[in-house]
Amino acid sequence: MPLFTYICESCRKSSELLVRSSDTPPCPHCGKQTLVKQASAILPKMGPTRTTGALPPSCESCASRGSCPNL
Repeated sequence: MPLFTYICESCRKSSELLVRSSDTPPCPHCGKQTLVKQASAILPKMGPTRTTGALPPSCESCASRGSCPNL
């Protein structure tokens, strides 16, 4: 289930809720059915990240050329 940001038209409070995209939940603050889904920011796709400082031995030669796919 995706995370959506809602603003309640009754109490004007913002909430982030995990819901099915077709469902509109009640406001967790006032309980009314007046939540309005807000536009979400789209995050850029992130590539793989390295978690260690050392390269595997098989990558040392291509890394020195700047073309290692693991960087």
